[in-house]
Amino acid sequence: MIEYLPRFYEDIREARAIIDSDSDAVSELNVAIGDVLDQFHVDRATWGLEIWERLVGLPSAAKYTIWDSMKNQSVLFDTLEFKTWDLIERSYTSSLDERRAAVKSRLRGTGTVTKDMLKSVCASYTGGTVDINEFASEYRVQIVFTDIAGVPINMDALQAVVRDIMPAHLEIEYVYRYLRWTELDGYAWSWDTLDGKSYTWDEFSEAIQ
Repeated sequence: MIEYLPRFYEDIREARAIIDSDSDAVSELNVAIGDVLDQFHVDRATWGLEIWERLVGLPSAAKYTIWDSMKNQSVLFDTLEFKTWDLIERSYTSSLDERRAAVKSRLRGTGTVTKDMLKSVCASYTGGTVDINEFASEYRVQIVFTDIAGVPINMDALQAVVRDIMPAHLEIEYVYRYLRWTELDGYAWSWDTLDGKSYTWDEFSEAIQ
């Protein structure tokens, strides 16, 4: 702040002390103002996400505890024996990015549902791309994940939002991406190579390069 005042204040010790103190207060105020302004943008919101969730009709993840999530998934306590608390938190709570994706999907999912809109909603939740196949005579829509191996994270939330924005008479089918035998042939892996990777069957089926 000293640069905004007449130069003679620079040589007055008391004036500099007051200015330095005021500068700290102004800096803190600017940070607080920036934090509030961030809440107006979904991609930067933190504590304001709860307000966004309420506006678009989503249950607030901030009030959805780890225990609620574990109860819904019927988690057995003996499966948690060797997990750290940090790992449990990551496994059974929604991250800020996931919550932001849910809000953006609801914001995008208004009006007439088009292929582009549906692709955008899926991308918001999974971070991947999809192909949309329509079977009008069968009243069926197929969502094909093209670049994510296995079942994408956040699928329960995605399915709920897609069902919410799609016409009620349409059946929605999800097709997941797994390793095909023809793709495996292209890798030219030997049995020794496969043994060295120590894949489980699930990991092997999702080993897409």
